[in-house]
Amino acid sequence: MVAEASRRHPDIEFRVGGPEALRSGDMFDVILVVDVIGHLLDVAAVLSGIRRFCTSSTRIVIAYYNFLWERAAGS
Repeated sequence: MVAEASRRHPDIEFRVGGPEALRSGDMFDVILVVDVIGHLLDVAAVLSGIRRFCTSSTRIVIAYYNFLWERAAGS
């Protein structure tokens, strides 16, 4: 998906990886946290760590599946 996004939008830089792949001074307009929140032991610590890569206008998008959104059986 990142390769396709890069092909369609060559003027935008896309990266995939965890926080360990980031360098000091890297700043982002958008940070996607996809399908990971439910697996973290300390969500607040991770979000605090992400903060150093944000500007005042950075958007953090968190997406995670929640089984509570499923339709109840027999509904």
